[in-house]
Amino acid sequence: MGGGLSEFLNLKNSDIKFDFIIMHGVYSWIPTFVRAKFLEIVRDFLAPQGICFVSYNCYPGWKYLEIQRDFMRFSAAATPRDDKFQAALDSLTFKKVALDKMAYVCHDLYNEFRINIEKTHCDAILNTPNKSYLYHEYLEICNQPFYFLDFVDDIGEFGLGYVCDSFIEPYYEDLNDKTLVEFAMLNYPKHHQKEQIFDFLNNSRFRNSIITHASNKIELNEEKMLENIKDFHMIFTKQDINLKERAKGTIDEPLVNALYEAYPASLSVKELGEIVPKNDLLRAFFDLSNYAQIVIRLRTTKFEAVYYKENKARIKQNYIPYIKYFLDTQSEHLGVSSIFNMPIAFDQNTLETALKFDGKNSIDNIVKFIYEKFQKAEMLPTIEKDGKIVEVIKDKQAQIMHFRKLIKDFSKNLTNGHFFEKI
Repeated sequence: MGGGLSEFLNLKNSDIKFDFIIMHGVYSWIPTFVRAKFLEIVRDFLAPQGICFVSYNCYPGWKYLEIQRDFMRFSAAATPRDDKFQAALDSLTFKKVALDKMAYVCHDLYNEFRINIEKTHCDAILNTPNKSYLYHEYLEICNQPFYFLDFVDDIGEFGLGYVCDSFIEPYYEDLNDKTLVEFAMLNYPKHHQKEQIFDFLNNSRFRNSIITHASNKIELNEEKMLENIKDFHMIFTKQDINLKERAKGTIDEPLVNALYEAYPASLSVKELGEIVPKNDLLRAFFDLSNYAQIVIRLRTTKFEAVYYKENKARIKQNYIPYIKYFLDTQSEHLGVSSIFNMPIAFDQNTLETALKFDGKNSIDNIVKFIYEKFQKAEMLPTIEKDGKIVEVIKDKQAQIMHFRKLIKDFSKNLTNGHFFEKI
């Protein structure tokens, strides 16, 4: 960084301040002296009432994952193969099988737990489609998780203080037992202590922390939290029937049912407060965000269910350059994602078809486009099951019916992914 970022930007003696500073996915992956420089920059350039967002890996959850990371790095260094990354992935497959095969491993309760959790982590890594993320997380030289209180101490050395995390935080009532609540409030009375104890209870491994100048008066009023976020919106990213079944008979059930029925639209916290018991709303959201965090989101904007219809709806205009980019560019590291930053398996044909939902074409026109494209390429549509072709469709009318179903399903997926806007 040379003489420091402030000198590089020629801002050292200026009055320029920033209301927001964002450092996502960097803090844990840089060495100590670089982290210190970053916190120095935040201290010097953050506006008096400004806030800074910092995400980082945290303990205790990462203590489990470090075993896999260390093994992958060891295997990549040990292998004579040129493809170190693939060797690291292959080592996890080897490890899964070896854990089951070693005859001398005592299969008591502890070892059963250890083997199951290690195999689960191996599967999670091997099934991750974003390989660049895996390299960044598991093979980079630097990946330093922190206990929350250590993070608070580090930022405190630079005159900075913790405000909250960007997700709704747990509070003592989440323990669902009067005796436990009283014990926790007595033994961990301070806000920072409460945060740390719930990291232990939830086995947290990632945090999205908001910090500011320590001189600011930082107060959190949990009783007013619902009022403060009444205009925020909760939404499901997918309609998960398994989640609905799991929620039966729990405090999560009213919230899950409400969002499930509203899908793919969102409901405001105010609207949900009329459906879900207010005392359970935040507790249910936090519960879901722990075990179904990919499914539930809290956003400041309202989401509607916009269905495609000629002259009524169209693909969002600001999405068109985005889609065209991937039409013209093929990359193993970049791919299409939804508004919730979830990867979508769009191939070139799918991307081209998405652009046909322009508000001018009818569904019949789009079906005709697909049919003529197959005809021109002298291809026949097929039906697959378990990755195998079970039927080749040769009849023209059957082909058109097949394409119509595909287009209707695709249109529904675009609606669920919030790709459409009203005209």
